[in-house]
Amino acid sequence: MHPTLENNELTNMATMLELAVASLHEAYNRIATIRVYAQLAQMRDQEGDDLDPYFEAIIESVDALADTFRQILLEPQSELRGKKEQMAMAEIMEHVVDLVRPIVEQKKLEIHISQPNRDLQIDATRGRFLKRALFCLVDNAVDASHHGGEIYVTCHRNTTLHITVRDHGSGIPENVAEDLYTPGFTTKPDGTGLGLFLARQIIQSSLGGTLCLESSDRDGTTFAFTVGSVSDHACLGLRTIISG
Repeated sequence: MHPTLENNELTNMATMLELAVASLHEAYNRIATIRVYAQLAQMRDQEGDDLDPYFEAIIESVDALADTFRQILLEPQSELRGKKEQMAMAEIMEHVVDLVRPIVEQKKLEIHISQPNRDLQIDATRGRFLKRALFCLVDNAVDASHHGGEIYVTCHRNTTLHITVRDHGSGIPENVAEDLYTPGFTTKPDGTGLGLFLARQIIQSSLGGTLCLESSDRDGTTFAFTVGSVSDHACLGLRTIISG
């Protein structure tokens, strides 16, 4: 086999594996979402409240889980075919917020997000990678946040797209920081140890960007990453997009 073809096949296989692992991580969190809605419905049932909204949310979550598995099976193939569709950054950010909504509501958190102009576009392949990387970081921020806390997701555009995710948790101990991106490493009892590892892997290898721990102290933690190849439109101001 020609060396170039062999290298391309290896790259394609690595891309498919990366997408599959990221999708499985997303599916794991979907299952946690369903559990939260079921718990909320159980509590509200005891109080005699209307349960229809919770059953609807559970059905939506199951549908989303099915869609995630569909992506695991089919999306890697479409990525490799090089489809040239565009995705709006606003939709990517809104979708990520929707993924963490149940836990946000349960912990009574507020997520403040700089809502990009609808004209801010990224090609669909890179957009799907960006969505998964951003989800990993926002999900991590939700886990780290105290009850009633706030999370800020901001973006601005210069020559690249710069995105930051800040929580108001307890910060990351110095003795833990060096292991943050190690697969399987976690300080959470039910953690997978894949979130930050996947985020950095996707940002570096699939988006050609960089992820860094920008700051961390007892008032919270900020992660930042950059992505290129985004259309030249500015992000708009900060607003609260979800409140628990």
